[in-house]
Parts: sequence; structure tokens; C-alpha cells
Amino acid sequence: MGGWWPLVLGIAVAGLALAVQFLFGRLANDLNEVHGNSAVTLQHHSVRMSNHTMFQDVFQWMEQHGANISKGIAVSSVPHGGISVRGLVISSKISENENLVQVPKRLWFHVHNYPEIETADLSNIVACSEIGEDFLDVIITAAALALEAKKGNTSFYAPFFAYLPTLDEYRSFIPDMASDSIMQEFRSVHFVRHRLSRWRFELKTLRSCFEAWKRKPKAPAGISALDWDTDMQVARLHWQTRGYNSEKLGSIMVPLADLANARAGTGSNTWWVEEDDAFIVRSSHVIGVGSEVYEEYAKETHNADALYSWGMYFETNPMQQPPDSFDEESCTPDLRALVESILEDPQANKNKNLLAPRCKVSALRDQHQGPLRCSLARLAYETCSRFWS
Repeated sequence: MGGWWPLVLGIAVAGLALAVQFLFGRLANDLNEVHGNSAVTLQHHSVRMSNHTMFQDVFQWMEQHGANISKGIAVSSVPHGGISVRGLVISSKISENENLVQVPKRLWFHVHNYPEIETADLSNIVACSEIGEDFLDVIITAAALALEAKKGNTSFYAPFFAYLPTLDEYRSFIPDMASDSIMQEFRSVHFVRHRLSRWRFELKTLRSCFEAWKRKPKAPAGISALDWDTDMQVARLHWQTRGYNSEKLGSIMVPLADLANARAGTGSNTWWVEEDDAFIVRSSHVIGVGSEVYEEYAKETHNADALYSWGMYFETNPMQQPPDSFDEESCTPDLRALVESILEDPQANKNKNLLAPRCKVSALRDQHQGPLRCSLARLAYETCSRFWS
């Protein structure tokens, strides 16, 4: 993949509201907390994670099909940016260069397993003729995943799919799912006016292409039964936020490995590699009990890119946004009033070295895409606070 597809090593995210603990997926945010002193409750490998029986099924399914999972790794809720998210944590000391998760190729979700979909030629469809190859790949990969998901519990991947975010959960934090009212609220923000508006327009083009493909007499079996607003949207968001991508592997989704979060600018404590037809997450150094497992995919990503690709905001991100993001004319008094209604008092965060104050609990709990409004408000503060002093 390339072009729009989020940052080639891609992956990560999920978000809901503070009170709901983001129990459905991965979120990558940055926080200067010592996890050994946080409220993380570690679970032994045999227990997996209390109140999350779906992970017992996932671990068992993976091990039954050849996966090796370290006894020192568990799934738990961890604190990030003032909220609790789900991630991988260390329950017993991990040595340097130790395998944490080794997932055989048969457990990867890969479009190569669906040759009729992968080899479909959309370029000869009028509605698709002006769409670039990267955008056509979005449709192809999403269609393969959507068709498999349609099988429900009969799918080989059912234990994996069970813990993936739902469309409603994605809608709560992914920018391109923003309601018209939120787009109107933040209309002056550079990110919304330019990148987000353009991508939302491009999604309409993708939809037109897909709908035309569905109507083709020789379309692959099952394509006509897929709905763009439900099946295809959630499938393309799974790929966008959770897919791994490289020249060697192509585009794949890897169960359990996709629960690792990231820290912008501060690196990771793991790395991943393909060996003997297995996807391996390996420690880069000794990792102590209580630590969270981090990947490196967001090391050099500024917050506009992170929000665009994964719907997340790194609150101590050392990477500055592009110069054209800092536009004083965009930082209107109305935008300032909106941002201040969503965020905590900046003085309460002045000693935490945060790029933007955290969100008020009431704002996060807002049923109308509260986490998304929170992220947009923090991004707006990051870009405009220099003009508001």
C-alpha cells in the first residue's frame, strides 16, 4: 500500500469515552506515567484478562493453531492521556530479544487468501477509472475483510473479529466519521478545512466505485450483499487503524499483536519481524513487570497525521505540525470559546508538559462523538494557543 494508507508500518487505535474504558480496541497515546505505579491490574497468562472472556477465546484459538504467546504478556486496561485504554502489559519480567507473540501465517488475515477479490480489475469500471491504485486497494482489502466478517461465528477468524471495534465505536473517535455538526463547529481549523474535508470527499468517490462494482454481473460472489455504510466502512477502518504493511508482508492484520499501543517520539520496547512464515513481536530490551508493550509506528508522526490516520492525539508529541497548520486567521474567537468549553483549564496542566490540556470528563462522556470532539479541540489548541495568549 502507499499514498493515503496510514503510515506504512501502520496500526493502532480505538477510543470511546472515559467512563467506558475503551474496552474494544487499541489506542496509541503518550503519557509520562510510570505504569508500575498506575492502577493497572495485571493478569496471569492463564487468566488472560478479567471481565474480558473474549481474550480467553482468542488466546486459545491462536495457540490451537500454532501461535506461541509468552507467559509474561497479558491484556489489561492502561492509563493514557487521562483515560483508560486496552493494551498489552507485562506480568512477569521479559528479557532482551525475547519473543512476546509469535503468530503463524495461517492466523494472519491477508487479502491473498481471497484471490477472486484480490485480482478483481476495477479500473475498467467507469466510476473507478479516475481512482488511483492506492484507493482501489482500499476497496479490495475492505471487501475481502467484509466478506469474511459476514460469515459470523462460522468464520475461522471469528475469535479475532470478536474484539475488533464496532462501527459505532469507530464513529466516536475517527475524524472522517465526524458528523456535519462537528465539521461545522471546527470548520476554521486547518486540519478540518483541508485534510479532513478532502478525505471525506474522496470517500464518496470510493463509495461510488464500490457501488458500481456491486452492480457488475461478474462481480465476485457475495459482493452484491455488502453494504457500504456498514460492512465496508467498518472493514476499511479495521485496515486503516490496525493493519500492518511492508514490502515483504504486504497488507495483513495480526491477532493480539494489534493490541500493542505506541508512544510518539519516545520509541518502543519491541520490534516486529517475519521469520519462517510467522509474525513475531520481540522485545528490544529488558521489560519490567507492570510495563506496557509499545510499538514504534508513531515515533515520527505529528498530531495532525496521527489524528488523520488513527483518530488519536499524542499529548507530549515532540513532532511539530507543518508550518502551514499555524494559521492565525483560522484561530477565531468562536473557535477559542469552543475549545475552552471542551478542555480543562490550561493552568491545571502547566507542569505536565502537555501540548494541550486534557478534556473535561463531561466532554468525553458526550454521546455525540465526545472523544472525537476532544481530539479536535486538543489539536486546535495545539495550533492556536500561540495566538490566543
